[in-house]
Amino acid sequence: RGKAILVTTAHDEFPIRYPYYRKMLAMPAAFSYLTEEEKRLVEGLAPVNGKSHTVAGAGVSLPEEAEVKSSLEKFREKYGIRGDYVIYAGRVDEAKGCREMFQDFAAFKERQVRNGKVCRGSAEKPGRGAEPEELTLVVIGKMMLPDPGREDIRCLGFVSEEEKYAAIYGASVLLLPSQYESLSISVLEALGLGTPVLVNAKSEVLKAHCEKSGAGTYYGDPEEFRGALGEMLSDPEKLKEMGARGRQYVRENYSWDRTVRKYRELIEAVRSLKS
Repeated sequence: RGKAILVTTAHDEFPIRYPYYRKMLAMPAAFSYLTEEEKRLVEGLAPVNGKSHTVAGAGVSLPEEAEVKSSLEKFREKYGIRGDYVIYAGRVDEAKGCREMFQDFAAFKERQVRNGKVCRGSAEKPGRGAEPEELTLVVIGKMMLPDPGREDIRCLGFVSEEEKYAAIYGASVLLLPSQYESLSISVLEALGLGTPVLVNAKSEVLKAHCEKSGAGTYYGDPEEFRGALGEMLSDPEKLKEMGARGRQYVRENYSWDRTVRKYRELIEAVRSLKS
């Protein structure tokens, strides 16, 4: 323990508050966190103040935009995705908030159709600008819930890395309904590809990504979800601006060079304690 560095990847689910976690968190010589929000959580749980630490984050490696663009039409053709769509990428699970996401999206669509509103995505994306009934929720990742069985919710299961990046790039908005995240690679991939995000405000990490980047919005309940998604989709120019801010945020804060440098500095600090 005297030379151990713990990468906590902590998020605020109930088990982390068990006494044995408090005991374990007191053991390492140093800590590496993914975000400032995670650091505050751990500091509130255990006596770790004064120990060496860093917020190293994580590197996000993305393909070139030209490469992603060339894959997008193949993705659309393979899966029959037409018009504008929003996307969820990750484990499709109750704990990730996916059941509520299906319900919230269905309610959003019903209200949009009832009001005769047009949902239009980013002016930079190849989507045509869909009528309300044509907007699709594309879901990629392992299914841990039953398919909702709606034509406008397309559950594709696992896809290749190439298809994943193309799918996220082509979406108008990425949704992440999870309350419990220590970082969220899918949000950072979306921001890095220029796709704005709509996330659950109960996750301090996700909320902070939106506030720091200016490239996303958060919601606290189904009504806020419907309002926020409708507002985002109705303003292509705003989506374009948010996309540019997201790219900059990831480029400046989530490069591998920065992360490796942070780890090197922390390792050297721990080594100096032992010398």
